[in-house]
Amino acid sequence: MTGSEGIFGIITEAWVRLQHISIFTAQTVNFANWSDTVKACRALAQSGLNPSNARLFDNVESLSNGLGDGQHHVIIVGFEAHNHDIEPLMVEALKICKRFKGYYSSRPKTEERDEVANSWKRSFLQAPYLRDEFVRLGCIMKTFETAVTWDQFEVFHAGIITAAQGAINRICGEGMITCKFTHLYADGPAPYYRIIAKG
Repeated sequence: MTGSEGIFGIITEAWVRLQHISIFTAQTVNFANWSDTVKACRALAQSGLNPSNARLFDNVESLSNGLGDGQHHVIIVGFEAHNHDIEPLMVEALKICKRFKGYYSSRPKTEERDEVANSWKRSFLQAPYLRDEFVRLGCIMKTFETAVTWDQFEVFHAGIITAAQGAINRICGEGMITCKFTHLYADGPAPYYRIIAKG
């Protein structure tokens, strides 16, 4: 093991914590409009439902993560617990999404994830390998993440997209910038941007 005192250490004792496996449910919700998707995320974050997983993917990120056809923005929302029913929480979360024109095809049973959400999990684990393949093909793939309050997000996001796309066009000639929210907080999102461009 590596630590502040050096690179050698001997483990003489260890503890293992056991707990019941949580029940879980996860659902993907599609949106045609970016602004509606962001508003739904804000409402979810401020609802007090506290989902264990809530992520937004713009249409390009949703396509590259196996979440859709690239035409829609997607929210994944999930709940888990081992001591109380989570179905009512999911019902309320989906009501919020519907209020902002979100739609979904089917609902998984408790203790199941919808298959689209599972495909995201697989693509999440494969992402570093995909990035390496893009580099081998002569592309630049770089990410950066930040945080901003909800009331500032719209102007902030537009500025990031304009500046990044301008730099891509000027320096690389071709490329794109995508956005997803890796975390949602009551105060604001944590937007995560990805640049894919010719090297």
